[in-house]
Amino acid sequence: MARRITLIVEDNAPLKSDAWYSVRVTGIEVLKREGKLIVGLQHIEGGHEGRCHRVELRLPVRPYGLTAEFLRACGFPVAVRTEIRPEDARERIISVRFEGTAGSPSVRGFRNVTEEESP
Repeated sequence: MARRITLIVEDNAPLKSDAWYSVRVTGIEVLKREGKLIVGLQHIEGGHEGRCHRVELRLPVRPYGLTAEFLRACGFPVAVRTEIRPEDARERIISVRFEGTAGSPSVRGFRNVTEEESP
């Protein structure tokens, strides 16, 4: 008789609000009518590897704000009248910081992975 194998489903480890996490951009969707840019993110580091988030960013893109911060983190220049193809952000590796990490975390900031951590 074969030994019965069981798996236990565990809750996600909590995210620290002061930490930067490396994620891969897995998807981009532009919803112009709703004024949203929907971004799929997937953690690539141990402890959270594979964990996914869906982030809604506001459109239109302004030179400052969270949407501009995301695009800069992906390596796009963000200036007035600059054209950006959001689908080019797919598969980029960026850093993200979360807040309200109990249950449903929200994004507090983005940065390029090559940027050094500020004190």
